[in-house]
Amino acid sequence: MATFGPPEQTPLMALLDWAARHLHDRFLEDLAAAGHPQTLSASRVMGSLTADGLRISELADRLGITKQSVSQLVDELEADSYVRRIPDPTDGRAKLVVFGPRGDDALPAAWRALQASEDHARAILGESAMSQLRTSLEQLLGRDRAS
Repeated sequence: MATFGPPEQTPLMALLDWAARHLHDRFLEDLAAAGHPQTLSASRVMGSLTADGLRISELADRLGITKQSVSQLVDELEADSYVRRIPDPTDGRAKLVVFGPRGDDALPAAWRALQASEDHARAILGESAMSQLRTSLEQLLGRDRAS
């Protein structure tokens, strides 16, 4: 068994992963309660889409998974009318993945569920710690809050 330091010190990567999963689970429960059950992977695809749509390759890059995996997820979401493929107006050979009718219907519920998961974190951490956590994570990711 690999050790990462003192036994009482859980690796930061594990804590970040577990915290994200905890909040995502709450998000998925709220979304399902609103009539839009999703898997973690499917919700990541939906959460990565833009209003103008994205190509499968762009989704794969955003999610850090293979194009084949994204295609399979998009096939499943398309079968449930959450997304649809349309011709890319800039390249006749390519397709864009855009929100479908159920995807459009799910957006308000998704935003409410996302806000509820953040409210849950804020209730535990408090406003100041929540703000500091967000700032720290953005710094860790190399993002400047002003931009």
